[in-house]
Amino acid sequence: MRATSASVVITHPESLSVALSASRATKLPADRIILFNVDGASYGAQTTVQNVIDEGLASTSTFQERVLQPGEGKTKVAFLNFSSGTTGKPKVWILEYRHDVFSRVACMSGCCDTPLCTDSQRYPARCS
Repeated sequence: MRATSASVVITHPESLSVALSASRATKLPADRIILFNVDGASYGAQTTVQNVIDEGLASTSTFQERVLQPGEGKTKVAFLNFSSGTTGKPKVWILEYRHDVFSRVACMSGCCDTPLCTDSQRYPARCS
């Protein structure tokens, strides 16, 4: 969390105690921890991904998507992936937007309509 200057953490309920401990150590407010894959149980004051979605859908404000300018994807970080740190401090690799991993994931989900998707990469049945 220090390495990324995280302002929000999304975690599984089974990892909540670790996330709360890390948030205290980095002074990230506990209300910035969001839970996904919640099974209906109560987790105190923690909000869930579904709560965030519902709040967004109920909001009258609109979101303006930021569109990268040509060539900007070569310099913008899209994703940070950390190793487990089993042999020392966790290492991080950076994936920029220019990498086509995200478009491929979207294609495989079948929930996109992009020229990068070929017919063999679309799986519309997964979007029901």
